[in-house]
Amino acid sequence: MLQDYIQSAKNIIVYKDGEPTNIDNIQSELIDLFEGSYSTPSFVQVSQNDLSMSIQKGIWIEIEFENSITIGTTSVDKILFAIKPKYNFLTIVKFLDNKLITKCTCLNLSKNTNKIFDTINQK
Repeated sequence: MLQDYIQSAKNIIVYKDGEPTNIDNIQSELIDLFEGSYSTPSFVQVSQNDLSMSIQKGIWIEIEFENSITIGTTSVDKILFAIKPKYNFLTIVKFLDNKLITKCTCLNLSKNTNKIFDTINQK
């Protein structure tokens, strides 16, 4: 599902403690991570203020798409999510036309986040 859109992503930015970081092969790491994943509804709601503070800590990945895609039942053109070790899901924060969609989506992964977390932390 989502891995199909990663190859044509307009922009992928990795943030470590709020700072953009260049990670070689991040696109292929994300394709591998998303393989076999599926989305489910989430009860998580996010505000712009909370998000601005959260992105200052830990690892976050922002993916901007050339055209809008559908995740669950929502059209989006940008997503943002935190990478934490040993997780087998991601809470996806969604945007459309640079506007935050407050209802998140849960992306259930077929593998955990250890590999991509370790790759990013080595930088």
